[in-house]
Amino acid sequence: MADDRDRLRKFIDKSTDDVELVPQETVQPVSGKLGKYLLKREIGRGGMAIVYEAEDPELKRRVALKVLREVSTAGAVLQRFHREAAIAAQLQHPNIVAIHEVGTEGRLHFIAMDLVEGRTLDDYVRERHDRTELLRMLEDVARAVHYAHENGVVHRDLKPANVLVD
Repeated sequence: MADDRDRLRKFIDKSTDDVELVPQETVQPVSGKLGKYLLKREIGRGGMAIVYEAEDPELKRRVALKVLREVSTAGAVLQRFHREAAIAAQLQHPNIVAIHEVGTEGRLHFIAMDLVEGRTLDDYVRERHDRTELLRMLEDVARAVHYAHENGVVHRDLKPANVLVD
């Protein structure tokens, strides 16, 4: 049972916009650089941001790079984006994705965070997995949310589509 928990770590996406994961078969390679990060491919898209798989060449690790759309860079949206990243960076829990950096290049604002390879809990549930396994996952999500609440952070858009399962 402990192996199942280790194998099925869950991460909560701490952003407030829905990011829809792009199905693996439709992922298109992306070339370019944003800050120090080398963009590899788009992995998600939402109303406020686009998420890329990227490489940190200095630390030689893959990350998820959430890039705020230029149309979303109005004052209040931009302040909220940076404030939420700063708050999320204070949380250190095995079931909450870690924030590595918040950056700006030109008019583009981004957050570098752990890359979670997998699917959403919503997709996972639709695959009709064992109920006991799903309950263990829900317990892990509840523990992560409890930890966040104990630290004064409330996820304003918690739902199965915003929980990633690796």
